[in-house]
Amino acid sequence: MQPFEVKEVHIPFHVAAIVYMGLTLGEIFELDPLASDCAKDGRYSFFLSAQPLPFTKGVASPINPIAIK
Repeated sequence: MQPFEVKEVHIPFHVAAIVYMGLTLGEIFELDPLASDCAKDGRYSFFLSAQPLPFTKGVASPINPIAIK
């Protein structure tokens, strides 16, 4: 059973976010080295950028994430 009432759309968030908004979702990031570095210098604010390859109508683009402190 799905936790929503729209029968015509399967997983509405993913349809709205990925298809219509162009939202890029990231998962399986290795953030332990970043957490260790933050703990070492006591600075926990940073900018994380993970830009996908610039192509349209595709999924699963490789990325090269970078954290700027």
